[in-house]
Parts: sequence; structure tokens; C-alpha cells
Amino acid sequence: MIYLIHGADTFRSREKLKELIAEFGKQDKGQINLEIFDAENITANKVKAASQSMGFFSAARMIVIKELFSEGDIKTKEDIADYVIDMDKKKREVDFVFFETKEIGKKARPEEKNGVRS
Repeated sequence: MIYLIHGADTFRSREKLKELIAEFGKQDKGQINLEIFDAENITANKVKAASQSMGFFSAARMIVIKELFSEGDIKTKEDIADYVIDMDKKKREVDFVFFETKEIGKKARPEEKNGVRS
């Protein structure tokens, strides 16, 4: 499963992330099969390694990637997106959660610069 949590309402976004992790924790006691990455220290190889490692007492895995779309470099974004889509097609037991504190996919109006009206 692929989740995208984003938006300016960071309180509710963080609550949803906690909810997803807690739900995963019901089947993965101790959250041994949970990996959390920040955009500044992520590579496609790290995501691949985390998703392909054998689960401990469970085949399910959850990988949370924070701020990739707003802070990650283009090549890393593309590599990770391609890999995640491929994994989803193969129906592997890996949940990917992309967490962004900014709005995704919203284009600024012509009179706006960086999403702010002048």
C-alpha cells in the first residue's frame, strides 16, 4: 500500500502518521519492521535495502519517507518513485508512507511566488 500524507495542517497530518504506525504496530510488535527516513539522508538504495530485508517475525514492512517531495533531489525522487511503483505492482508486503508538511501538487497562481500572494 502507498500512502501520501501532506498539507499545511501538520497537526492532523502527524496524527494520521501516528495512526498508521500504530495500526502497523498491531501486527509488528515492537515495530521492528518499521523504517523511517528523512529526505536529507535517503537514497534509493537505502529504501531498497529496507524493503527487501527479511521481516523479523512478520513478512510485513512499513517504510516512512519524510519530506522527499519538498526537499529531496530530483534523481532520488525519481529513483524512489520508480522503485515504489514497481514494488506495489509486485504486491510485496511493504507499506510506503510519504509524509510531507507542505501541500503537494498545488501550483501557484501567476500573481503568487512560492505559494504566497504579493
